[in-house]
Amino acid sequence: MTTRTIGIMTAVIALCGASVLAQDSQPSASAVGTAAAPDGTLTSVVDTWTIEINPRLWWVSPSGDLRLPGSASGTPKVRIEDLNLDTPQFTPAGSVSIDADNFRFSFAGASFSNDAEFFVPSPLAVGSISLLPTDPSESSFDLGIYELNVGYRFYQLDYKRRSEPSIETADLHLDLYALAGARMYDLNIRVSQAGTGVSEADEFYIEPIIGVRSELTIIRDFTINLQLDGGGMGDSDRSSFSFNIAIDFQWRPTPWFGVQIGWRQVAYSFEDGTGASAFEYEGAMAGLFTGAVLRF
Repeated sequence: MTTRTIGIMTAVIALCGASVLAQDSQPSASAVGTAAAPDGTLTSVVDTWTIEINPRLWWVSPSGDLRLPGSASGTPKVRIEDLNLDTPQFTPAGSVSIDADNFRFSFAGASFSNDAEFFVPSPLAVGSISLLPTDPSESSFDLGIYELNVGYRFYQLDYKRRSEPSIETADLHLDLYALAGARMYDLNIRVSQAGTGVSEADEFYIEPIIGVRSELTIIRDFTINLQLDGGGMGDSDRSSFSFNIAIDFQWRPTPWFGVQIGWRQVAYSFEDGTGASAFEYEGAMAGLFTGAVLRF
């Protein structure tokens, strides 16, 4: 993990900590539990704010087509699998979120790193070098994805509470959030061969994002979450675009602890520079994830 990446994570975590302290200084609402409605049924009582910490592991690998700086005109892009970088592995990831009435503040991050050795079947041009089949080549891929967003709950449905008391209905609760924020990418790709040289790209992108998130709670301890968002930023010779989809299933045997399993894909496109110095990468990171959910 680079010094720049560590600095980014430290700054954002500090901001999240400040938000938590600010919430701590205000009177808190009643704890999560149940209360009797006028008709005698039990309904959920939810804190005006809660903190959720979600450490997880993401079984993921990169894919896509790549052009490193120094490529001659007309040179085709190199596929990630040609560099032996497409092997999936467990990647640390996680999020911290604060629910405050109708607002939801969230910071999420994931950091993938892979080093590989490979042989090319025939000479292969990668950036400013040409790999030969006679010697082993080395490659490395480091990608940090970090995002900070704010959500506003624009729709809420308590199906059981809205139903007639005399009708037996499922205990369903739906929340819909509109999201806005920023996503950051810290990317380093390096290819080398002894006696041939090194071709490398070190890039950082930040882009605004918008999206929507749904949270469906079933019988109070089982939740299905779905988030869709996308963003982009571009100027004359530098741009980035992305689309993110994540769905997870949570089971909480207690109000403060749960487990989850889900799937996430982030598709992206990066460009920087023109001509021989241009960098281009269009690809995705996709895979299953699992983790724990801690609520306070």
